[in-house]
Amino acid sequence: AVSLGYLDDDGIAIGTGFQRYNFKANTSINSIKNLTLKFGVNYSELVKEEYDNQRDVIARGLAAPPTQKIYMEDGLPAPGYSATTPNPVFYDYYNDQQKKTKYLTLNGSARYDITKSLSLNVQGSIYRREYDADSFEKANKYNPERTVSAIANTLERNKVEFYMAWKRSFNKKHSLNLMGGYSYQDELSDRLTVSGYGGSTDKIITLNGATTFDPLSTTGIRESFRLAGFYGRAMYDYKKRYLLSLTFRADGSSLFDTNNQWGYFPGMSAGWVISDEPFMKGLDKQVSQLKLRLSYGQTGNNSISNKDALGSYSPSVIYDGNGGLVPDRMSNINLRWEHTNQLDVGVDLGLFKNRITVVA
Repeated sequence: AVSLGYLDDDGIAIGTGFQRYNFKANTSINSIKNLTLKFGVNYSELVKEEYDNQRDVIARGLAAPPTQKIYMEDGLPAPGYSATTPNPVFYDYYNDQQKKTKYLTLNGSARYDITKSLSLNVQGSIYRREYDADSFEKANKYNPERTVSAIANTLERNKVEFYMAWKRSFNKKHSLNLMGGYSYQDELSDRLTVSGYGGSTDKIITLNGATTFDPLSTTGIRESFRLAGFYGRAMYDYKKRYLLSLTFRADGSSLFDTNNQWGYFPGMSAGWVISDEPFMKGLDKQVSQLKLRLSYGQTGNNSISNKDALGSYSPSVIYDGNGGLVPDRMSNINLRWEHTNQLDVGVDLGLFKNRITVVA
């Protein structure tokens, strides 16, 4: 399956243009006995013309006095009321901005049936996002400096997962389903921002035209993060009447200190289909379904930044004329996985051939 898409929208107001290109394809291969392969690719590219905060184009246009000029006698746009409230046409003429975002996802999976009951599954994906924003302001009445900036952000995320699954029925009464696996994910992000001014001509709209760079708005940051986990699940039922499920996860995150990187999260659930019991046969016309459910488990949360547990240093200081480092966030090595405990008790009731159902 292959699909292509293209959208070109001029927008309603100045700076609201939008373009999108996208491509998607996937395939499945079953030519090898007991082996199934799947591959997919998804790519999209977004191009926006929007300005910072859209400059309140519509609101300022409505608030402008009807006597305000749009163009001067020489054909150039009129500047407008002030630097903070310019004529939108003036702002568009003197500013050249473009924001582009690219997304790419590659994924694949393989399933090999070792026996009728046992299978091996492998799946993985690569995700990449690139964001580029370029801005240049020509010399004008309000800003003669010819400011220029460039932003480049990239994010790459890789995932891989292995798991085996086994299921078996015995004597047409017992069913057992076992599954266990391993997952790994890493993430790398780069962010670069450069800003300068002082160019000598409007013809050069890139950073190499600037003569002075702003150290406060020029930054480069690289961060990485890894997450690994082992998991397992066992499911058993007797005559589809008595149900039991046990789960367990062990997850390790690089966001925590070495002694607290791993968290352990068990879970269980049980069910009893009372309506299938022999003593309910005389009530099957009135009670179509009656099931009791019980579950308890733990889930984890590691939503902290790279700096929260390990701390960080700032290199943006000068000491005795040389570059220096100072702590800008203290570490908290006692931070660990957050655990959430949840208990659920429920009943499913169906009456008169399930014309009336109650879930509580």
